[in-house]
Amino acid sequence: MFKLLDGPQTLGRGRAFWACFLVVLAGALIYPVFADSYDVGNFSYFLIWIFMALGLCLMWGYGGMLSFGQAAYFGLGAYGAGLTMRYLIPNTFAGMAMGAFSPATVACRAFPPAWRLRSSERAFPAFRRSRSPAIALPV
Repeated sequence: MFKLLDGPQTLGRGRAFWACFLVVLAGALIYPVFADSYDVGNFSYFLIWIFMALGLCLMWGYGGMLSFGQAAYFGLGAYGAGLTMRYLIPNTFAGMAMGAFSPATVACRAFPPAWRLRSSERAFPAFRRSRSPAIALPV
């Protein structure tokens, strides 16, 4: 199994890969037609959490560090999207835009010292500081 993980990165170059990709894409596009709205909602919720799990897997598995900052930014994006769709604009795309904009705004507020630095070694404390939501959100 490790040979497959560390082998050449040629997964997306074959016809079999793209044929499977097209079958999965067609299934994803046809699924909402045949399923009821409750199942579609649960499945989309499941797909959203896949990205959270992948990010945690990369940081904790490969990087060896557990980051609560990732969960804070994920929660801030979900909170911004939920409030936007509930109170401001009941539109999915507006909620998605606010879900990306709100954590990005907090991250930009926490990162200005890192923008002026030249070396990644000197920038590490600024990146580490941005992982704490208490420091990233000034009172």
